[in-house]
Amino acid sequence: MKLSLLVAGLAALAGTLPAVRRADRPMLFSVAAAEAEGRSFPREAPPTRVRPSFSTPKMGTVERKCVSTSGLSPSPTSTMRAGDFVAWGQLNSFVSGQQSKVGWGTLHDPAEGGYSLVIRAARIGNTSDTVRYTRSDYGYSANGLPKVDAFYPTRLQLTRPGVWILVATSGPDWGCLIVNVTNGGDITPLDAGPRLERLDQRATPAKRPPR
Repeated sequence: MKLSLLVAGLAALAGTLPAVRRADRPMLFSVAAAEAEGRSFPREAPPTRVRPSFSTPKMGTVERKCVSTSGLSPSPTSTMRAGDFVAWGQLNSFVSGQQSKVGWGTLHDPAEGGYSLVIRAARIGNTSDTVRYTRSDYGYSANGLPKVDAFYPTRLQLTRPGVWILVATSGPDWGCLIVNVTNGGDITPLDAGPRLERLDQRATPAKRPPR
């Protein structure tokens, strides 16, 4: 009897866990759907210390809206503010089938919260073209500065040319980018330019599902 009550209690508790903390959130195929999720995504108070990657103005918006990277340079150091994220790297030089380096800084430090990065990418106009990317380890800049601004270094590969929505979440942080993926041409190759990042430290693997 006690065991059955315990199982029932655990099941009820699981049903009350906020869905936003789970990595299996659905794909979003429109700006309207993405921004609706952004409005309902639970927030936490901003940290008392402003993280270095958030200390200077960036293109984009602090609001939880989808921002287009089309106005950015294809330089591997381009930077964009997207809600609770700052993203930088090859934001405007995605080539279908090739990896692009993108760094993701979060409003809340992943080194302190035990969070994981989840990126849901979907091509607008085709529900069969999706990519789900999860990363639980983080890194620091390789420029020799103190390790005070952890971020997620990623290599994203989007499968087909077109316009894609990238919705990023990490713990209480939410952001959305709209990127254009091309067939190639005169786009900067992946290995051109300076190295974007180096992993200096890995987080202890999360004992709970990515949030």
